[in-house]
Parts: sequence; C-alpha cells; structure tokens
Amino acid sequence: MKTLRTCSLLSIAAVVAALTGCGIRAPVVPPVDGALVNLSAVTFPVDTDFQPGALSTRREGRAESMSILGLVALGETGIARAAENGGIAVVQHVDASYFNVLFVYQRYETIVWGLSAEEAAAAGITKDKAVASAK
Repeated sequence: MKTLRTCSLLSIAAVVAALTGCGIRAPVVPPVDGALVNLSAVTFPVDTDFQPGALSTRREGRAESMSILGLVALGETGIARAAENGGIAVVQHVDASYFNVLFVYQRYETIVWGLSAEEAAAAGITKDKAVASAK
C-alpha cells in the first residue's frame, strides 16, 4: 500500500514537472499567433536595438535545429555557429525564425548578418570596437 502511494505521488510530481517545464524558460521565445497554434511560421528580431541603416554588408549566416514531438532534437542554433557558417567575424544583427506544425515538428533557425574578417579590417572595425559599440 505504501509503495502504491509513493509511486502515485512520484507520477503526479513527474507530470506536474513536465507540464510546467520545471521553471526553465528559453532565452528567446517566438511570438505566438494564438492560444493553440496549428501551423506557425514567423521571423522576428533577436536584438531590439537594430537600426535598418546599420548593416554595411549582406553577408548572412544561418544555423538551425529541429524537434520531433519534443522527444528528438537535432542541430545547433547558436549565434557563434550561424556566424561560423556564414564566414562572419563581426555580427551586426541577429534574427530568428520559428516554424511549427501541430507541435509535432518544430524548426528554429538563427540568422545573423555581419562582416567577414577582411571586410571588418577594411572598415577599421575590430572585435573590441564592435563589442564596445554594441553595449
């Protein structure tokens, strides 16, 4: 009887923890179109202080990840990975893209724009200056 009660309490605790996400919140949360979104595809800025005239190049890098049923996740969507994929040394702007189908298949993509090392050197921009101007 005591074992059954312990198993029941553990099961309830596991369900509650799973439904609440254990209090963990993602650093970037895509906008939601409604309470229950069956199909969603949105692109949104990650940085909020972007000025449209600030981009001096069209160099772009992307990194994506996908999830199936929330059980299997593949990929890496970090800004560093996206910059590496695009050959970007100085990141000027970051966007994200989110695609969802019935919460069965989800894709998240990080999109960065910036300068290659050669372009940054030609413009006289070092990583230290880029970090200081971003603050």
